[in-house]
Amino acid sequence: MTDNLNWQTISSGLAEAREQLQDLERRIAEGDPPDQADLKICLRHAYHHINVAWNARHISTERYANLTAKDFADWGTYPTDIEDD
Repeated sequence: MTDNLNWQTISSGLAEAREQLQDLERRIAEGDPPDQADLKICLRHAYHHINVAWNARHISTERYANLTAKDFADWGTYPTDIEDD
């Protein structure tokens, strides 16, 4: 880990978010865009993975691989420590 950041965990969250966004883009390009309710679900899913990438950035790979339901919920929330000072 560089600067106490777990790049493997960060990369995993970003890859998951990118996959969700690419799927959404594909659907739009193919003329099958989601309705508003489905768009909301898709974007929330992508946000969740980005939030995990930030909130779990210092978590060991072992703990990340064995996350609990509470970890999943906590790490998926919008970060409180990401705003500019």
